[in-house]
Amino acid sequence: MLPLILAPVEDRLQARIEQAEDAHVTEYTARCSKNCRHALRLSTGTFGCDARRWGATEQDATTCSDAKAQSCPGFSPPHTEDEIREKFRAMPETELGLRWPSINELLWIKRQVLAHLTAPPSDPAPAPTLPAAS
Repeated sequence: MLPLILAPVEDRLQARIEQAEDAHVTEYTARCSKNCRHALRLSTGTFGCDARRWGATEQDATTCSDAKAQSCPGFSPPHTEDEIREKFRAMPETELGLRWPSINELLWIKRQVLAHLTAPPSDPAPAPTLPAAS
């Protein structure tokens, strides 16, 4: 019975991991200020531009925003899509579970099923005996 449960759990887990990988790549390849190799974090949510490529004045050119990143000619992501995918695939299961709770749930189910499959069989209880008829 347990092997029958394991196959759909593994299928669902693989599908969730693929979805999470696609979401991860989309997040880190989006054209926004935090994803540009020229971005300098000035404070929380505020970025500067090391390349100073987009602005009418020097002050404008040294600041970056998501709106500017959309059309900036100097926008350049720090990593390729393949590099981002490799980093995702190298992520340990514990980190995947922390970032995506649905993956964590499926990993837990898989561990439980595997633990039951690999557990040594317990000694069967002795069959009850009937009292001797007199």
